[in-house]
Amino acid sequence: NLRPGEDDEARTRRNLITHAEQIYTLAAKAYESLYESDGEAAIDRMDAALSAVAELQAIDPRFNAIAETLSALRANTQDISTELRGFTEAIEYDPKELDELNHRLAQIADLKRKFGDSIDAILVYRENATAEIERFDRRDQQLADLRERHAAQSKTANKIAQAVSSKRRAAATKLDKKITAALQDLGMKGGALE
Repeated sequence: NLRPGEDDEARTRRNLITHAEQIYTLAAKAYESLYESDGEAAIDRMDAALSAVAELQAIDPRFNAIAETLSALRANTQDISTELRGFTEAIEYDPKELDELNHRLAQIADLKRKFGDSIDAILVYRENATAEIERFDRRDQQLADLRERHAAQSKTANKIAQAVSSKRRAAATKLDKKITAALQDLGMKGGALE
């Protein structure tokens, strides 16, 4: 059940599992800096900046563009925070899965060593081998078909040969009579062609 890109996917997943604790710690730290540090979180500071810019907008409309940009930046920060929190909830060290990934990667490496330097090359090799096996499996039927064709063609050839032989004998009998008559006409009494 090998599929293209499986080795890259397995290596990426193995890397995540191997570094699960570090990913959790760093993602949690980044999330906290952006969203959960009381008064110190980036989102709190952006809220304060948005409040100040809103007051500036009331004074001068030239601050509208700054307010829009800052508002988009806050929304992006919130999206990033949600994504980081997702990493902290989803990542987990699983030694069983890690063993399975290492085993699968070793199998793929063995296949590459034997049948090609990439999964695509291995799959092409498998297709060719499958086609060869199918040709081999069909050889008995192909041989039976060839024997049947040979028998039919032999039968046809025998019929044609018999017809030609019959015509040749008939022509030989006619020719014999004509030559015998011609010899008689030439004065060769008792002359005959055999």
